[in-house]
Amino acid sequence: MTNASCARFVPRHAMALRVCNRGFRVRWVSGQLSRIPEDRRFPDRLSPGKLGRSHILRYPVAQPSRGALQRTWSATLDTEIERKGAFFTGGTMSLFRTKSRRASSLPRSLPGREVGRIVALWRYPVKSMAAEALGEAELSWHGLAGDRRWAFIRDGKQRSGFPWLTIRERPAMAHYRPRLAQPDQPDRSPTVVRTPAGTDLDVVDPALAAELGDGVRVIKQDRGVFDTLPLSLITTRTVALLGARVGAPLDVQRFRPNLVVAATGRAAFPEDRWVGGVLRIGEAWVRVDKRDKRCVLVNVDPTTTRRDPAILRAIVAERAACLGVYGSVVRPGRVAVGDAVILEPGPEPVLASTR
Repeated sequence: MTNASCARFVPRHAMALRVCNRGFRVRWVSGQLSRIPEDRRFPDRLSPGKLGRSHILRYPVAQPSRGALQRTWSATLDTEIERKGAFFTGGTMSLFRTKSRRASSLPRSLPGREVGRIVALWRYPVKSMAAEALGEAELSWHGLAGDRRWAFIRDGKQRSGFPWLTIRERPAMAHYRPRLAQPDQPDRSPTVVRTPAGTDLDVVDPALAAELGDGVRVIKQDRGVFDTLPLSLITTRTVALLGARVGAPLDVQRFRPNLVVAATGRAAFPEDRWVGGVLRIGEAWVRVDKRDKRCVLVNVDPTTTRRDPAILRAIVAERAACLGVYGSVVRPGRVAVGDAVILEPGPEPVLASTR
């Protein structure tokens, strides 16, 4: 595969998609141009046309819009586009494949190395309440469909950078069990919460907010209420190793992951080695962005609600406060328990077309 006929995706925090001059055309580009070379001038909005020898798009997230046509990629340019000395500080470029012979030779599937299997999928319809176990689920641009779309806000914290009511303040929230009344429509479904007393209440019922505390109110965020990134992943080996170090088996629900992986091989804390890579899971692609920095929430046992400060102390002392990883969806799709987890090989795996 030559540079003249492919797009390349570098799975790092400062990632680059190199688009070459054969087999691709610019559909549209929009953005703010911040530096124009003296020998050439560009308008604020570039006209569609054929690409030059090479363009490098540097961005942290590659996301085609939901209604993107087949064979189309869109990239949100949160840092810069470099084009012969001209830089865009933000904007969007959409690319589509032409019917050139070389472009059509892009592989339909990617080689990769299996690093594990999905053994559990968990959705949290309400932030900091109990998880809903799933056999399969849709991964959207905003994480697991229906995940953390609702959250409760503490009284007097509306202007806070972290206003959420969580297990840290009220450990008993782990015993409130939300579920989607229409699980086949996760982002439209009413959400019902079963209280520890066994009463079913709609998440917007004032009685539920009153039960959680004075002045507490609920909000909905269609993009999800996430502390850092939309997806959390951890391996069973990591949980077992931490349990061995603190001298007690640990419930993986302490760490509130969306994806739990039984990793292959024998490496300790294997997900650390996936940071900067892209995982193919079922129909979806997930970029592993960073290690998951932990807080005091992990001290709370989700079954007994008792606190054990030794858990976080061990993570801080031995793991720089990090356990598990955060990720983002770079290609939506369905995932299921039992799916293989494929890590893309090398620093620049070829990005196949969306079919």
